[in-house]
Amino acid sequence: MVIRTLAGITAIGAGVVHLALVPGTVLPLLLVLAVIGAPQVAWGVVALVRRSVPSPSLALMGGIAPAFLFPLAAVGGDALLSALPTAALLGATVLSLGAAFLVALHQRAERRQAEPRRTRPAVVLPALALGVAVIAGIATPAIAASELGGTRAEVIEQQPEQAPQPEPGAPEQPAETPDFLPEHTDH
Repeated sequence: MVIRTLAGITAIGAGVVHLALVPGTVLPLLLVLAVIGAPQVAWGVVALVRRSVPSPSLALMGGIAPAFLFPLAAVGGDALLSALPTAALLGATVLSLGAAFLVALHQRAERRQAEPRRTRPAVVLPALALGVAVIAGIATPAIAASELGGTRAEVIEQQPEQAPQPEPGAPEQPAETPDFLPEHTDH
């Protein structure tokens, strides 16, 4: 139960990050990201609702496929590479591969046990809390690194103000000293 639930949450996290990359990218990558992200979210929701992992072999392929976005973008040239924020794509790839790993782990566990084990809340709740915290720790910075998160917005550089230079030959003005101990007149 824990592995299936974490696989579903991880897939939702990966899909949301992929969909967060859609705004501000070029058309070929927009289509690829939408085709990867939307099914990941849908599969994650179905995995949370059902008692078994839905179509595990398809989930494994869908979890591994996003790892090919970096080479795909590299083949497409600089225009495609610059359209993808690396940190966000890396976070989505880690979550996708994590979901695929959890699905594979769930399949292996199902093959080994003949009868379902009784779930113990003392083990399940901390495991789920830790897993969700790790997933959120990866997904949140990845979404923040996307254009949807706002980090790719233009930043206007400001020039630091320079102190006015005295004219040559002008008498030197005494420097103003801060008044650290103001006079107290109300004693």
